[in-house]
Amino acid sequence: MSTTATDQFFSAFRLMGGAANSRLRISALPGGQRGVLFDQASSCQTFEAESPLIRVPSPLVITAATAKQSEVVRSCCACAGDSSEALQIALFVLTERARGTASDWHWYINMLPASGAGALFLDDMALEALTGTPLRMAADAKLRHLRKQHNSFRQILDAWKTTADAPGSIDFEEFKWATFIVLSRTVSLQSCRALADEQDSQCPNAEDDRALVPLLDMLNHSSEPLARWSVDSDGAVSVFLNVPADSTRSDVARDSAMELTFSYGLKPNTEWVYEYGFMPERNSHDAWPYFTPLSGSPSFVDIKRMWMLELGLTPRVMLSDPGRHRGTYTLPRSTMLSLCLAALDDTSDACLQQIGPIALAYPLFEVRSFLVDSDDKLLQIPNLRKYALVLCSRCLARQASTMQTSLDSYSQLRLPDFSSSAQQQYDTVTNYLAAEL
Repeated sequence: MSTTATDQFFSAFRLMGGAANSRLRISALPGGQRGVLFDQASSCQTFEAESPLIRVPSPLVITAATAKQSEVVRSCCACAGDSSEALQIALFVLTERARGTASDWHWYINMLPASGAGALFLDDMALEALTGTPLRMAADAKLRHLRKQHNSFRQILDAWKTTADAPGSIDFEEFKWATFIVLSRTVSLQSCRALADEQDSQCPNAEDDRALVPLLDMLNHSSEPLARWSVDSDGAVSVFLNVPADSTRSDVARDSAMELTFSYGLKPNTEWVYEYGFMPERNSHDAWPYFTPLSGSPSFVDIKRMWMLELGLTPRVMLSDPGRHRGTYTLPRSTMLSLCLAALDDTSDACLQQIGPIALAYPLFEVRSFLVDSDDKLLQIPNLRKYALVLCSRCLARQASTMQTSLDSYSQLRLPDFSSSAQQQYDTVTNYLAAEL
């Protein structure tokens, strides 16, 4: 990032009402990424200041309310039949980037990453090497969805580009980039308000959740953040130092620049790679997503879907590494319920032999004349728990084998560290499930 672009950013930011401490600077860091640094004074009083280091006024916080002021954004969303915050903000970023220097947001857009990262930007060979992983399935599904969206409003964008005389591209690759910006850089305003127990219906962006916040979105992630942020009553976003005066942390040097960081949240490694293209070190919240297939006759699948809705279950369960838990680890009840429901199949000979005949009595069902009318009864079906774990373990083992073959075939690729992490996770969970049997 050039000094000129950074200077232009801060100049425009302050001109439009933004406030940033004079000792803040945006700088390149070891490893190629950039960060926001705070040049400290030798006095520890720096850490006791309660005034914000950064204050982003509400008009500079980009939300769905900001985006839908644009006619082309509204038209595209109407055509796609999708008014989600994510799509509105992505279309806003896409079209403002296409405007180039004519955009009122050029000072900010120019500071965004020029290219994307994460699962949406892995090439075909890299995706092939991740065959069988939830990351590959998620990336494929998202790309299909994005292509469908872009095709639905492509003519609207083309017409707008001509009318607006926009010099930039609005093709699919640019739309994918804009989606990456939303995935990797937006924050949740509602979550921040909920944590602070503050809800103000008069706040300018009270109804919005996802938001791009200039300068805040340039802070890198840390599980031990040196900054915190909040939403003020007037809709502004403020960033504060999060270091006590008596801190002894090694990354806090009193006589040098300190990188400001905040937490992006608690996520498994698959989500880190999918959204950001990297994994944090020593992620204590890692877990492996397993998608429970709902097999059986159409009528039985309908019953199982109804049960999952009633019980608040999802087709995806997260299997965490037992090694990260102290003492004896057991699968959560919700996970066991999902696995057991998925294992029941009234069209499977294996299920018939291991569990018994299944008779449907909508919205309930019977197994060996045992009426299953509650989640407790479901877990009481003889042999079902063991059978469900066997099916899950076998599926994970097949996926691990497929993935290892792919990794061996494409060993020359420099894939994200996720590759080895995924294989280890498969092995760990597979071994855990096998031990449970």
